[in-house]
Amino acid sequence: MVVNEQTPLLAAPTPATRPEDLAAAYRRTVLILCFVVIIIIEIGASFFAMASTAVAERNICLEEPQDLRDGEDYGDCKGTAVQGRLAMLQGWQMTTECLPGIIGAIPYGLLADQWGRRPVIILSLTGNILSMMFIVVVLYIPSIFSPEAMLAAPVFTLIGGSTMVTSAMAYTMIADIVPVDDRATVFFQFGAAFAVAELVSGPMAGAIMMKSNWLCMLLGLGLWIVATLLCFLAPETLRVRRLAEQLAGNSTETVESTETGANRVRDHQSLLAQTVHQIRCGAAEVREFGVHNRGLMFLMLSLVFVVLSKFVQILLLQFTRKKFNWSWSQAAFLLTIRSGSNLASSLIILPAISKLLTLKFSFSPVVKDAFIARATGIAGVFGALMIAFAPDPFTLSFGLVVFGLAGGMAVAIRSLLNALVESHHVGMLNTVLSLLEQAGLMVAGPLFSKALKTGIQLGGGWIGLPFLVAAVYMAVATGIVFMFRVPKSMRGYTGGDSEDEEERLHS
Repeated sequence: MVVNEQTPLLAAPTPATRPEDLAAAYRRTVLILCFVVIIIIEIGASFFAMASTAVAERNICLEEPQDLRDGEDYGDCKGTAVQGRLAMLQGWQMTTECLPGIIGAIPYGLLADQWGRRPVIILSLTGNILSMMFIVVVLYIPSIFSPEAMLAAPVFTLIGGSTMVTSAMAYTMIADIVPVDDRATVFFQFGAAFAVAELVSGPMAGAIMMKSNWLCMLLGLGLWIVATLLCFLAPETLRVRRLAEQLAGNSTETVESTETGANRVRDHQSLLAQTVHQIRCGAAEVREFGVHNRGLMFLMLSLVFVVLSKFVQILLLQFTRKKFNWSWSQAAFLLTIRSGSNLASSLIILPAISKLLTLKFSFSPVVKDAFIARATGIAGVFGALMIAFAPDPFTLSFGLVVFGLAGGMAVAIRSLLNALVESHHVGMLNTVLSLLEQAGLMVAGPLFSKALKTGIQLGGGWIGLPFLVAAVYMAVATGIVFMFRVPKSMRGYTGGDSEDEEERLHS
């Protein structure tokens, strides 16, 4: 072999070291584990949330004067005072649960880009388990703890950054090992995993709660522990991202300096100094991200309004319980309809529309995601209005089916943003998106709970007030997506004029 000044010092990467090969080797294991863990977590969370709400209602009923209850039966407290207090407790609980995520999202997102995704998601699940254990203790001793003491439970989720970081890490791991062209489909399937869990958890929780609320709550806690143990089996997907950046020649120096800098800080500085150092570096990275992605920040705001669908499940239980005079177990079975529509939407309807737009109309992946986000947003508005004005369970059920289509909006927006952002900012992007989701929940919790309390006090058709607010939120999110313009360089149609098609989308 002849060596001269043009001969590269480093040999070309062998096929075994290509990021595509490493991603392919990890893909099956990561996707299976992510889907299984998400299903287990969602079922456990539903078990725990429904049962703890029922127990909290009973404890509130025990504290209220007898003339404010609906009869002597503590398990059937539907009085205005009890339901109003329960609604506000749920709303403020949602707000306090968001705070640890907002505080820890950026630091844990940065740690995920340095230490890896797996240790961060394990920390996040551990913090949530401790929080659930605290709630169990509070509800088990009503003579000592008021139900409002549950509001202190999220302090434990400062360990790991709460479910917000859990969700961000799951999406990031999938983005690490799935090609951009297939990412939207996988994200829809990931959403389907949530829907499968909801579909199963509703009837299961209802059946278990007929026997014992406490059994349902403890089963939920146990499922979270099982999910945490399964995460130890996941490979570290950060290796794929680092290898891709090193081979691209645009971050070798950054990776090396990060590793040596981390070692230097670890060796010579205290834990507090390490934390301050990471926060400063993180603030600089967030500023850089905002400067280079100014146009995307507006689109990200739409997720603040989309997250209302995450709070609807808890409100739906109390809403139907009061409106139709149902028990908690009856209301839990109603969630099967909503979950079934979400599942059909994620597994059949939205993937079929996605394939149709790509193959039949030659939409690029980015324009396709924007179109789906707009269409599902419109469905969400109409679904929320139908639920708000439903005169009977049948109309309510049909509204839930329509509203289920809105589940694809957040997934489409996430896929759209992941395709538009630079690859080395993917981890930061998903963390910022989760941060915005939590900010939306902080507003949605007290707002919807106050709306439900007001609706219960006014009576009649006003009980649907929180779903009118939900319709407004969805309308704002849909409007933002309609205002977003896909960059010309990423329209990429294979048939027809791309500018004409994009203009048609906005007309």
